[in-house]
Amino acid sequence: MGVKCKKIRMKVLQSEGSEVGMIGLMQFLEAEDPPAPIETPPRASIGEPILVILTTNMRDLVQRLKDGGHAVIREPVRMEVPNRPPVHELCCRDPDGTLVNLTQRGEL
Repeated sequence: MGVKCKKIRMKVLQSEGSEVGMIGLMQFLEAEDPPAPIETPPRASIGEPILVILTTNMRDLVQRLKDGGHAVIREPVRMEVPNRPPVHELCCRDPDGTLVNLTQRGEL
């Protein structure tokens, strides 16, 4: 990947016995030449990848994101789903600029 560092921390998620459809998360630790901060757009773009995470503590997460200075693109929005509990969604960006959708089912 062209990054000189002392350590790499990596996690790979996959279904049992699967050789395809894996998701990898990698963190470079103690990089010799850290990359410049990534400029991120103020909103999502069509076709942009998004990481969707189901949560049960949306209110706490919203406050922690704001306190940490993270880019909250959309405050929690309540969506009604016929014959199901409501769904609340929030969109933000992680420190690398990746679009993240936090979703909570039921009441906040």
